[in-house]
Amino acid sequence: MDWMDAGKVGLSSAAFGISCLALWISHRNWLRSNCPIVVACIETATAQDEAFIAYNLVVVNTGNRPAVNVRLYCEDSDLEQCIQPGPHAGKKPGSTWTHVKKCFQEDAEIPVLLNGKSVSNSFGFTGVNQQSFWKYNSRLKITLRYADLDGTNYRKELILLIKDSVAFAGGMWSMPEETKK
Repeated sequence: MDWMDAGKVGLSSAAFGISCLALWISHRNWLRSNCPIVVACIETATAQDEAFIAYNLVVVNTGNRPAVNVRLYCEDSDLEQCIQPGPHAGKKPGSTWTHVKKCFQEDAEIPVLLNGKSVSNSFGFTGVNQQSFWKYNSRLKITLRYADLDGTNYRKELILLIKDSVAFAGGMWSMPEETKK
């Protein structure tokens, strides 16, 4: 075998290797772009003259495939650091604490969240003069776990901001009618 044949074999081997690498990258990108992407956020449910804001915890699948077995996790210590001391901070049955804590329990698992869909749950409130459950502008660390229909598991760490979602910087000319309920 002369050097010309060795060059042809080497060039063919390099082309084959590059093709395999391109196939692997293409498959990896396809898997990343064809999956559920689940996120959570805190949205304003109702607001009354900046004196009272009720919140919803919203879970959204922005990906292009359904998500299954969606669970939210939060440590009690992370929840407690975001709670305003006062009359609404109690942990009695039926209290705001128990309603918020239910969002992170096993029986709150979302069995199927279709792509482009969202679900929500009441999630406390802020107010004035110690009439608040949450500390306004506090940050709550949560973990989202879910899977796709093929059984691939996903885990995301998120920081939720407890703040009015209607005006991101806190100011607006007037309250939109859809939030005055």
